[in-house]
Amino acid sequence: MVTALDRVDRLVPPGFDGRRELKLAAGVILAASAVLLLAFWFKYAAAVSAMYDYSYGVRRERPGAVFVSCADMLLPGRAAFWLVLAECVWLLVRYVSYHFTGGTKAMYTMRRIGRPGEFIARCTALPLAELVCSQLVWRVLALLMGRIYVLSTPERWLPPDTWESIVRLVTF
Repeated sequence: MVTALDRVDRLVPPGFDGRRELKLAAGVILAASAVLLLAFWFKYAAAVSAMYDYSYGVRRERPGAVFVSCADMLLPGRAAFWLVLAECVWLLVRYVSYHFTGGTKAMYTMRRIGRPGEFIARCTALPLAELVCSQLVWRVLALLMGRIYVLSTPERWLPPDTWESIVRLVTF
């Protein structure tokens, strides 16, 4: 009986362990998600703290202080997901270069499979899947963080087009 995890080896070129490569890809996406969440939390806490002055033990709201936009708070997380894109490109280059220089000469193994396009499919399947998953995770988390931003921030601090800027950030 062939399970889904056994078919994972078809997503990578011969010579690579499909399970290991899938775990590494999931780990990269998880790390980028953690960076997004932690960076947002720290930036939000710092922005709230910057809205107040403390004098004689009394906290007072600063007059004329401007609250940081949600897009600025999500910037470190966006950078983390750009690094995921770079990792996907590196993974693709690694698979293609291994095809020609691998210790087991994966090039000859691929020729024996005999299906045209199998090389391209195996080299691009996991990087493309990781890229699509990371973008989906980025957009869902950005919307979640935007929702938390809107619900947690007092109305007087919110810019007038908060939701529009969040949706614009997620869609582009």
